[in-house]
Amino acid sequence: MNTCTQRPSVGAQNATRARKVLVGNVSSQRMRRRRRVGCDNGGVASSVRGIRIPKATMKEEGIKDANNINNEKSFWIETSSKECVLAAVECGCASAFIVRDDAMLEQFRKFTPLETRFLQRDGPVLREKEKKREGVAVASIVTIASPEDVSLAAKQSGLVLVDVSENDWSIIPAENLVAASAERGGEVQFVACVKRSEEALEQLEALETGVKGIVLKTEDTREVRLLAKVVEKMKSRGRAKEQLEVAKVVSVKNCGTGDRACVDCSTNFKPGEGLLVGNFANGLFLVHSECISGEGYVNSRPFRVNAGAVHSYVQMPSGRTGYLSELKAGEVVLRVNAEGKSEEATVGRVKIERRSMVLVEAEKDGETYSCLLQNAETVRLICNDRGEAKSVADLRKGDEVLIKISKQARHTGIAIDEDTWCER
Repeated sequence: MNTCTQRPSVGAQNATRARKVLVGNVSSQRMRRRRRVGCDNGGVASSVRGIRIPKATMKEEGIKDANNINNEKSFWIETSSKECVLAAVECGCASAFIVRDDAMLEQFRKFTPLETRFLQRDGPVLREKEKKREGVAVASIVTIASPEDVSLAAKQSGLVLVDVSENDWSIIPAENLVAASAERGGEVQFVACVKRSEEALEQLEALETGVKGIVLKTEDTREVRLLAKVVEKMKSRGRAKEQLEVAKVVSVKNCGTGDRACVDCSTNFKPGEGLLVGNFANGLFLVHSECISGEGYVNSRPFRVNAGAVHSYVQMPSGRTGYLSELKAGEVVLRVNAEGKSEEATVGRVKIERRSMVLVEAEKDGETYSCLLQNAETVRLICNDRGEAKSVADLRKGDEVLIKISKQARHTGIAIDEDTWCER
């Protein structure tokens, strides 16, 4: 096969900023508490000190009722460092900053965009610092230092900032809080305060659903930049869609023996899911997992994709590709279904063994693409958007398979624009 592509350069695109703040529905309190905070009867109140989040404020912030809250996450930063704020603005990884006092607020306002949102702690309450809504309660605050604190937080209503930054235990409390939120139908939502971006990811992944948001409490710009990676990871999770196209098989032929790689992941694949693999990065075939029955000859392995020869490219997150030979435990690949919907999967093991190989070539719009796979009945290619798969042992000329086509060259797995490039 010989494929040469020429195309104009494409400029780098700016990262989309995560600017949405989510607050859950809060329960009513008594009228005398409403008067204390200057709200009319149309508001709703938190259970801490009669704190109110008026409905008008909720409407302005785009806050939805608990039952309608979507999966967007909030990312806030609490810092006294000008450098951290600048890094966050540059990366677009924070939708709000928590300041210590008015002097710090005025300092930060000098170099942040006009729409930047600022908040401030006021005892057990987090309040707005924007001029139009200054003093409005955004969330109650509970510091987690014991199991009793977790129970206290779980009994609140509305948005609760749970500060786990000083506690050795953070993951199990997060799971308990996420479960409490689900049990109460989203009446209470949690934003977790942590010190490291790694801890942020743990909170966001607790019981899969995770907390509704994160406050990164740091003076380290490196942690801010790492948080930007967490933001991108969460934005793309469960949403990224690969563009798959139908190509016609033009050739299937035995190619002797070679080293092939089985990729075993820490999650099970569903029928119609697999990995995108190919000899060339410009055309990746959707190889089905081994979740399909082996008809008594071999047990199914729903966590495994017999992905092909070790030289092959495999699709990874963020548009990157990697070599099957270089994958190892702990790395992340992209699990893709027949509709192109993708989700990250962590590699637990890669098995490389010498096996009989078969070369599959398919054509689309006059271009030919290929992949080198193990010649076995359990190795299947996905054929259509219904997830139907066909074994390479049964594959014939004229059959259809799903492929991902790319017109960009690769350098260390990163898509780049070059005037000319060639793979064959």
